Amino acid sequence: MDGSPELDELFKGLFGGDTEEKKDAASPFDVIDPEMLCGILDILGELGREDDAARLLDSMKPYFSPERAARVDEAIRVMKLARAAKAAMKLFDQRRSEG
Repeated sequence: MDGSPELDELFKGLFGGDTEEKKDAASPFDVIDPEMLCGILDILGELGREDDAARLLDSMKPYFSPERAARVDEAIRVMKLARAAKAAMKLFDQRRSEG
């Protein structure tokens, strides 16, 4: 670059330096732990999964007032978050017992 040394340092800091330095850097895929990735997918799966209780509450919403229907939606979200938290704790316990 044909600028001042301060500007060159700024660009190196923002964009990671020279291309040769980038070649030596580790790929993000080298850092990913496959077991952790599977655990994260399990947690996300729990967020997307519906169970019988959620379906029952959802089917009853047309008979509720709008305020109560909104609370039912919130209760379903809390149930999903609780299942995801349980999966996250299971993953955390597994990781802790391994290391």
